Amino acid sequence: MKIYVLKEYNTDRIVCISENILLIKKQLCNKEYFSTEYSDYPIMSVWDNGIQIEKFEGMDVLRKVAEVINNN
Repeated sequence: MKIYVLKEYNTDRIVCISENILLIKKQLCNKEYFSTEYSDYPIMSVWDNGIQIEKFEGMDVLRKVAEVINNN
């Protein structure tokens, strides 16, 4: 089972931890965390059985989210 962890770059705050990629997608639009005013960008790591298997930053996060949604 994969777990997705979405963080913000500047403060390293965790925005969302979920098995559901759609919740991650929804939080990508949350201006409280990702504001162009502060040059924030998302960082997403993918965990499987307690091991981090992938990590994405910036626009690569959006690409990975789209890829996962399209493959489900």
